[in-house]
Amino acid sequence: MSSETASGYLIEKINTVLQTKRGCAVSIVNDKLTLSVFALLRENLRNVNEINFIIRDTRFLPETEEVTREFEIDANPKNMLFNQYDIIEKSKLTHFATAKEMYDFIEQCVNVRITRPPHSIRGNLLTINNDFMVQGSSSLEISNKAKRNRAISIDFDTVLNDTMDKSQIEGANAKFEQLWYSNELTRDFKEELLKTLSYVYKDHCPEFLYNFTLNEIFGSQLDYGIERFERDNTQFKNTDIWNALYDFQKDAVLSAIQKINKYNGCIIADSVGLGKTFEALAVIKYFELRQDNVLVLTPVKLFDNWNSFRNPYKDNIINDIFNYKILCHTDLSRLYGESRSGIDLARIDWSKFDLVVIDESHNFRNRTERDDGFTRYQRLLDECIKKNQNTKVLLLSATPVNNLCLSTKKYSVWSRKSTAPLDTDFYLSTGAAPADRAKGRLGSHICCLLRMTT
Repeated sequence: MSSETASGYLIEKINTVLQTKRGCAVSIVNDKLTLSVFALLRENLRNVNEINFIIRDTRFLPETEEVTREFEIDANPKNMLFNQYDIIEKSKLTHFATAKEMYDFIEQCVNVRITRPPHSIRGNLLTINNDFMVQGSSSLEISNKAKRNRAISIDFDTVLNDTMDKSQIEGANAKFEQLWYSNELTRDFKEELLKTLSYVYKDHCPEFLYNFTLNEIFGSQLDYGIERFERDNTQFKNTDIWNALYDFQKDAVLSAIQKINKYNGCIIADSVGLGKTFEALAVIKYFELRQDNVLVLTPVKLFDNWNSFRNPYKDNIINDIFNYKILCHTDLSRLYGESRSGIDLARIDWSKFDLVVIDESHNFRNRTERDDGFTRYQRLLDECIKKNQNTKVLLLSATPVNNLCLSTKKYSVWSRKSTAPLDTDFYLSTGAAPADRAKGRLGSHICCLLRMTT
């Protein structure tokens, strides 16, 4: 363990002292004792006869949930067993055995008490017999190396041994005993801590993990199905396009609307022939009823198809009136002239649109930039997405279903938190055919979270 941080230095000092002590007693007052620190001390802790540990800060009490959700690296967890460093290690599945060892060690050798609110203890303390003492602000945790733009925490600690000031160490131990034996200031916490540790290394059966994963992905939608959506959107449910959809298409539309509102983007990735155009028209109608300005970007060969839906033609099977604008993919490569829909390309402000629907969106998966000009992808990104932070994007393509994931990986993806494509999460919404639904597949609507590295 390197001593780049104050905590790393202290752990090295503690290990050095423990190596020379047999049957010693250790007294600790601290707000944390993370699994990583235990892992670094466990070899020399075998020399210890007894450890008395007072948890001084109730803000860092571990969660009592059986399944924890501490996997966000940038989070600042208020948990005495895990910090950012531990969460990284936990995600590597290296902490289960450590947690079991820590559980066994605490059960056999450690007594644990915790301060009773509203009482508080300021500062941390560790003593080994009357021979060694660390006093200061350092928690018993390992910190990641400092990163750019990340705040650095500076701790001031005093390290003493019996050759320096043994009377001060004895005084600290006397005060510790006062806290330890005062039922007014502290209470026993060992069983509660052991219960939390048992959750860390607990084995879960595959069925539980499967159901838990489904709940994490779909849980927020359990009480918001089509019936409730129609109750909340009475005007939309009366439109022709909504009532023309099959149930599996309504599921896909509902999920797409939810994801567009939450993440600013979504892919409808039904296989060929399942009605992506009608699902997209339903999404468009929903946003048009909110008075949003919608643009449809389509290949030239599909222009007439999209144009027919927004005009009052006799042969239209949908009687709704649509107000979306239509431009072709090739219009993104033109600075002048007029589009097939009559829009002056020299005057168009691409940032005026609240929702951009891109049909055959796999044509935009090539992100290669050109120094001598711009690609359609660059134009769309720079003039439509970057200029309007609130622009939402709906992508239509069968490529994610019909092709390999490697092909899907090349898609351009936009996130609410960024104005440029990056390593990010995006959502794929697909409808399933009625035959698939009859086979007992997981619902008629599949919502898949894909991790993209673009």
